[in-house]
Amino acid sequence: MPLFGGMDTKTQWIHEDDVKVLTALVLRDVEITGIFNLVPEDYTRSRVMAQALGKRCLPVPLRLFRFAVSVLWFLRLSKAAPSMVRLATYGIVASPKKLRDRYQYRFRFGSLGAFLDAVSKRRQNGTL
Repeated sequence: MPLFGGMDTKTQWIHEDDVKVLTALVLRDVEITGIFNLVPEDYTRSRVMAQALGKRCLPVPLRLFRFAVSVLWFLRLSKAAPSMVRLATYGIVASPKKLRDRYQYRFRFGSLGAFLDAVSKRRQNGTL
């Protein structure tokens, strides 16, 4: 698993079952206003995900990563825009506080569990 710029990026993963339940809650709520983050309360890191998969981490120089993503984008060989480099390198951790306070929702899966389940399903259907 790559570590872009040698950084152990924080990542939040939400399980599809949690997305389904939360989407239904929000769509039925006629009084809802504002923005709500559909993210679990925790996050995981690149090294933890690699370890859970039995893989090693490989530091990738940030300049090389930026260059590769830009070339692939320019040649239309990738859907990943160069602006995604920042997200992949530094990550974003959002808060589900508004969801939790409004619906008292308890996530069924944490970030690592959601990640591992997604990997398992992709392996089963041959897309990984």
